[in-house]
Amino acid sequence: MTEIQDNDEGPKSAVSWKSKLLLLFATTLLCMAAAEIYFRLTSPHIIRKDTSGSSGAYVASGDYGYFMDTLKGRRHIPNTHVIRVEENGEKIPVDINAHGFRDDVIKDKLPNETRILVLGDSTTFGSYVQADITYVEHAEEYLHAQSQDGLIRFINGGVEGIGMKDEIDILEDQGLAISPDIVVIAWYLNDGNPPDRLAAGLADPGFVRRHSVLAQTIYRAYKYQQWRQGRMEEANMYGWLNVTPPGDWRTNRNSFMQYAAVAEKDWGSAWKPSTWVVIEEQMQRLQKIAQEHNFRVVILAFPVVFQVYAEYIEDEPQQRLRVLADKYHFRFFDLLPELRYGARAKNDLFFDHCHLLHNGHDIAGKALATFLYEDIISKSSGSYARK
Repeated sequence: MTEIQDNDEGPKSAVSWKSKLLLLFATTLLCMAAAEIYFRLTSPHIIRKDTSGSSGAYVASGDYGYFMDTLKGRRHIPNTHVIRVEENGEKIPVDINAHGFRDDVIKDKLPNETRILVLGDSTTFGSYVQADITYVEHAEEYLHAQSQDGLIRFINGGVEGIGMKDEIDILEDQGLAISPDIVVIAWYLNDGNPPDRLAAGLADPGFVRRHSVLAQTIYRAYKYQQWRQGRMEEANMYGWLNVTPPGDWRTNRNSFMQYAAVAEKDWGSAWKPSTWVVIEEQMQRLQKIAQEHNFRVVILAFPVVFQVYAEYIEDEPQQRLRVLADKYHFRFFDLLPELRYGARAKNDLFFDHCHLLHNGHDIAGKALATFLYEDIISKSSGSYARK
C-alpha cells in the first residue's frame, strides 16, 4: 500500500510569493523616494510658497508656478510668491506684486516721483538671477546716484517668453494703472514673432507632477525627446539649438548670416523683412497710447550673443529699429556697443545666447541709467516734468 504524505509546498510557496512581492513593493518605494530626493537636489523645479493670487480672472491653459497663458496672452499671477530651484541648486525667489510685476509693492505715486516702467521678456524679468541683480534694479541704483531731483522709481514689467505685442498689451492692461512717466520697451531680436510656447508643453501638470519633481523631470525628458524629433510644436522656435554654429561665425559675416537663417523662428527673424511689418504695427500702437497718456517712450535694443562676440559689427536689425524709433518720435538706445565693449574685459556676460549674468545686467543697467539721465531727466527743469 502506497503511503500518502502531506504536501505543504503550496501554502509555503504562497507565503514566499507574497513576501517577495511585498519586498519588491517596498524596494520600489524606497528607490522612488531616493530618486525624488535626488531630483529635488539636482533638477529645476518650483517651490510654491503662496499662490493665493490665482483667481477666476486667470483662466488659462496651465499652471507654471507664477505665470499663466491667459486668453489675452501670458501674464504673471498677481500676489504670487514661489522659489525657482535651478539645476545648480540655487534657489531664486520670484515675488509677483498685486499689479502682476516682479517688483516690490507699488504705492501711491508721490508728487515728485518719476516712474519708469520697463517692459520686456525674460532678460528684463531676470531669468536665472535674483530680482536685485536685474539690469532694471541696477539702472535704478545708478540713476539715483546721478540725479538728485526727486524720487526715481523703476518698475520691472518683464515677463518670460513674450514679444512686443504682448508688452504693449501689458502696458494697456496693467502698466497705465501705475501712471508711468517713461516707458522703456526692452526689444529683442525675436520680438516680432508669436510668443514663446515652450512652457505650454509642460502645462496642466495635475496632482502628481505638481507635487513630484521625479514625475515632472521624467515628463520633461519625454517632452525634450519629442522636441529633438520635431514633434513638439510649441518648441519649434528653438530647433536652431540642435544645429552647431559654423566654426568661423566670429570672423565670417556670411557664416553668421547662415546661422541667423537657421534661427529664423527665433532671433534670426530680425533679418527677415516680414518681421518689420509686425514691429511697425506695434510702434504705431505704442505711439497712440503714449500720446493719449502723456509719457515718454524709450526703445532699448538687446543683441544676441553672436553679435556681441563677433569680430565685425552686424547690426542691421538695430539700425532698422533706430529708423522706426525716429519715425515715431521715440528715444532709442542700442546696447550692442556697450556689451561689445564690456565683453573685451569680461567673458562672463551671458548665461546663454540671450540671458545676461550679473556682469551683463550691470553693464546694461549702468548704460540705461546714463542714457536716461543725459537724454531725458537732466534736460527737465527741477523734478521730472512730462513733455
